[in-house]
Amino acid sequence: MSDFGHRAGAALILGASGGLGGACARMLLERGSDVALTYFRSPSSLDGLLTAAAETGRRARTWQLDLSDADQTGEVVAQAAAEFGGLHTLVYAAGPHVPMRHLSKVAPADFRGQILDDVSGFFNAVHAVLPHLRESKGSIVAITTAGTARFPVRDGWSRAPH
Repeated sequence: MSDFGHRAGAALILGASGGLGGACARMLLERGSDVALTYFRSPSSLDGLLTAAAETGRRARTWQLDLSDADQTGEVVAQAAAEFGGLHTLVYAAGPHVPMRHLSKVAPADFRGQILDDVSGFFNAVHAVLPHLRESKGSIVAITTAGTARFPVRDGWSRAPH
């Protein structure tokens, strides 16, 4: 299938080292897209995606990224756009670790920090990528939380910003 074979540029998958981000990257590769992949801590977790890209005849490159750093986020987005000749899709599958604790056991300062990190990271990414998506008439896919459809026990933190 080549849904993306006609599109210039690549899909940028933030959080490609995670399960959902990795699955999105594989699907995009299978459907004809080159991919720009980010990770926070574990570059080796992207080895399978690099292999999958080579097997499908697509291009892939990786970047380490801390989404809380707006300048670094802008630099990675600019490098990815330059490397692939543009960006046609942003997949946001990244975010801070969400401790699975009852909200009654979460300190307000910890909750505030979590929300700021989550929302700021998303904003930093979207702010940097919007000019590229406007040019390509591209799309944003935000993978957030299962809590939008149901309320998992001890998962108040991931649901709060949504």
